[in-house]
Amino acid sequence: MSDKQYSCPSCSGDVEPHWRACPHCGKKLTGDPDTWGRAQAEDEEVAAGVGSRATAARDWWGRRQRWLQIGLVLLALFLVAPIFAGGCDESTVADVTTPTAEVIEVAAPSTTTEGLTTTTARPTSTEPPTTTTTESGFDVELVRVVDGDTIEARMPDGSVESVRYIGIDTPESVHPSEPVEYMGPEASAYNQRLMEEGPLHLEFDVQERDKYGRLLAYVWAGDVFVNRRLVLDGYAQVSTYPPNVKHESEFLDAQEKARTAVVGLWAPTTTIAPPTSQPPAAEPAVLTVHITKTGEKYHAAGCRYLSKSDIPVSLAEAKARGLGP
Repeated sequence: MSDKQYSCPSCSGDVEPHWRACPHCGKKLTGDPDTWGRAQAEDEEVAAGVGSRATAARDWWGRRQRWLQIGLVLLALFLVAPIFAGGCDESTVADVTTPTAEVIEVAAPSTTTEGLTTTTARPTSTEPPTTTTTESGFDVELVRVVDGDTIEARMPDGSVESVRYIGIDTPESVHPSEPVEYMGPEASAYNQRLMEEGPLHLEFDVQERDKYGRLLAYVWAGDVFVNRRLVLDGYAQVSTYPPNVKHESEFLDAQEKARTAVVGLWAPTTTIAPPTSQPPAAEPAVLTVHITKTGEKYHAAGCRYLSKSDIPVSLAEAKARGLGP
């Protein structure tokens, strides 16, 4: 028996080179015995090649399917996301309520000046607060209210600046050389009230400071445009100086509304009419003298001749009796 192993080309069973037929499958063994197993090997190689290509094809198809699934999921998310985003926006918008016009009340004290009493009607806001967004400037912290159109504020760097409102003018209330003007204290109190509307923000125009070195600004307290609100509610008049005229048209419109509504400075005042006649002249005083029961003269009080008898009478009566001095 040969040490070399041979196999049947048909069933791959073990055979010997001198056999003429395969004892396993009965097929005839022909040709060179050295080639009997080569066909099978070649077939196995072909089968192996086909198998590897099939495996690669299956792997490629599996990867294609996975990427296709991922692409479909991303496409679905892309299509559905705007719907959810739109739904959130609508609910957010639905929750927003329109701000109502706020009525700002300030006590109306009576001011008495040299006999003339004037009472200011308590003004009310004629429209809701302005909600325009400022384009420039920075936030500050209130230090104190100086008067109706001036405040002191702490800047972002920590310094304190005097801030004068641009485009408006309120009556004087703290000027060192001028008297307190009509509606001055009320304008100052109303300015203090507006400072409580929210965080302060300064907006600037072309010219930064006035001749006194004060910072010139449009002042916002939250959503309230303070400069315009003072004019709108009758506590200030429009007073613009070029080149700072950015909001002049807004101020003029607010002033016309205040004038039409007859509020604040535009409200009628109570006056006292001057007297129509002179007061009656005072009656002359009556001069009193003193006489005695038997004397023929009249005397002044305390005279030594009155020690025994002292009768007070008017000078006219004494003369009527014929008495002399």
